[in-house]
Amino acid sequence: MGRRVEDALLEEIIGYAADQDLSLISIEVTKTSRNDQIIETLQRVGFVEDESVQASKNSNWSLDLE
Repeated sequence: MGRRVEDALLEEIIGYAADQDLSLISIEVTKTSRNDQIIETLQRVGFVEDESVQASKNSNWSLDLE
């Protein structure tokens, strides 16, 4: 992380999902201080947090491909 490898990996996942005609990518992230960087990356790429799951220690992030 930190060398933009995570961006390249997410771009590959997004490209693969688009090639498979998927309409949504959803990623679950456990909320810890160590995961702050991946959350920032998800936001930068365009993923949006599902705010309806606030009581959990996990957060769900999704990217609409349509």
